[in-house]
Amino acid sequence: MNLSRIPLGRLCWWTTLLLLTVPQLVGSEKILFAFPFSATSHNIFFNSLSTELASRGHDVTYISPYPIKSPPKNHKQIVVKDILKSTARAHTPSSESGLYHTFKFLRDTSLKVCRTAYATPEIKELIKSGQFDMVVSSIFFSDCFHVLSHVFNASLVLMSPAGTFPNDDLMMGNPALPSFVPNIFSTYSDRMNLWERLTNTLTVYSFQLYNKIFIVPYHEEIIRDVFGESMPSVSDVQSKTSLLLLNSHFSFLYPHPAVPAVVEVGGMHVKQPKPLPEDIKKIMDEAEDGVIYFSMGSYLQSADFPEPLRKSFLEAFGELKQKVLWKWEKDSLPGQPPNVKLSKWWPQSDILAHPNTKLFITHGGLLSLEEAFIRGVPLIGIPVFGDQQLNMNRVAELGVGLKMSLSSLTKETILKAIRTVLEDPSFAENMKKRSAIAKDRPLPPLEKAVYWIEYVLRHDGAPHLRSAGVDLSWFQFFLVDIAMILMLALATLPVIFMLILRTIANFYVMKKKVKDKKQ
Repeated sequence: MNLSRIPLGRLCWWTTLLLLTVPQLVGSEKILFAFPFSATSHNIFFNSLSTELASRGHDVTYISPYPIKSPPKNHKQIVVKDILKSTARAHTPSSESGLYHTFKFLRDTSLKVCRTAYATPEIKELIKSGQFDMVVSSIFFSDCFHVLSHVFNASLVLMSPAGTFPNDDLMMGNPALPSFVPNIFSTYSDRMNLWERLTNTLTVYSFQLYNKIFIVPYHEEIIRDVFGESMPSVSDVQSKTSLLLLNSHFSFLYPHPAVPAVVEVGGMHVKQPKPLPEDIKKIMDEAEDGVIYFSMGSYLQSADFPEPLRKSFLEAFGELKQKVLWKWEKDSLPGQPPNVKLSKWWPQSDILAHPNTKLFITHGGLLSLEEAFIRGVPLIGIPVFGDQQLNMNRVAELGVGLKMSLSSLTKETILKAIRTVLEDPSFAENMKKRSAIAKDRPLPPLEKAVYWIEYVLRHDGAPHLRSAGVDLSWFQFFLVDIAMILMLALATLPVIFMLILRTIANFYVMKKKVKDKKQ
């Protein structure tokens, strides 16, 4: 096109229109990702966003126990891997562990991590001389790191490695009532009977009370030790949260109400499949009857299974015609059948993307669940702790897999479950439909997360996203005060009615007495 022939007025009009239709660009902003307390799986979710932002030109500093291999050039890492060494394997939650016991362990560990992190020379230097436009941190037992947004006068963005925890909705002024939103640690669906609604409600509010009494005050004590008495409270800092990114989506779990500052980006760690290493590709391609992939995740280790349980899996797998890829954390496995291949690490997401993968046996962790849904692979889940029970209940409810109990696993039950899922076409068909729903979004989840991060940066923390519900007390938020007024009014009505009747009766009695007196 010869621009010299276009009239100047029309060229200016086109230029103005183009500028108006292109969003305001964000420059290279300084973003601190503070995740000293996180599990390996959590870190996969968190660093998928940090590396993407760095690749787009932002200056990212990432604090984590887990170093990232080959990060972008402007993605600086502060690796605090020694922090979790003494606690990483000190506690292995199980389905028999009480919720209080698990929370207490997490609380105690998080406090130790907070104290150790703030004593780390690199972090002390960062606090002394660093400048950031945004602080991104985890919602998971990481309250002490949220105050870094106040220290750097930066916007605060929180990320949840799962859906919302019981305290998160209240913190964000989000109207997600326990009458239809199952808490993340429950085994309920979104359609609860009276007893389940009562239990769910008590669990949610008990956790909120536990958080207020046994978690936040201890984190605040560390904050005052590090930064002095002038620091604002954790609740004051959290009330200014610009954005909460959730590793969840209604296509995986249940629909969840959300104010504008609460955004679902579940599955953002699932990217385009990479070519498999040649040895794995050969196994996959030559598996005429298909492949079963078996992993208990990054924290749980199948190598820790008791010998009778290992034997049950080995005997069951040995009777299958499918190849089995097993994430096994040791160098060898006695009694290994020829169709079972072992590795301490498999490229899970890429294996699930291979057309020969017919079944995924999993612990039911959310990241694994999301990968299975997006890749379209049916599941058998063996939930152990945390949100895994809820996740696998949803899998069974949608008909895309089966849930099994760890305590009921035998050679026979394992074989029966595998053959049921493989031989009943409804599981694969249902998963194919759910996969289509999971992938049908206006924006890919990672693009969505980046958009909202940059939106907050563009608009100085985006305070207009903030719900007024954040400023209400719990009894105002849940209309307890209104309910009490209405109940008082209803209780008063009979009294008023009786007083009116009594007044009318007295009137007629007096009238009758006057009439009788005149006679």
